[in-house]
Amino acid sequence: MSFVFSHVEYCDMHFVYGFCDGNARAAVDKYQRRFPEVVRTINTRENILEMVQRSPRLSTRRMVSRLGVSRMQVWRTLHEEVHVKCLEP
Repeated sequence: MSFVFSHVEYCDMHFVYGFCDGNARAAVDKYQRRFPEVVRTINTRENILEMVQRSPRLSTRRMVSRLGVSRMQVWRTLHEEVHVKCLEP
């Protein structure tokens, strides 16, 4: 599964990786503590996609109520995933 990050997020990741002297495990821990909202977004995205894989006919309303996220976030995630799948060879 691929994730789409902004240029600023990639810069932050690169900075934290350098700050941790190239130690990937330490960089992940530091990044998660420093930017918890990004990690939460990634987990939510994974949960949405997992729900669709398990139950492709599940309504977006039901996903919203089960995950406790906005309807727009569910739609945006699904749209981005379809767009990424269309670009894959």
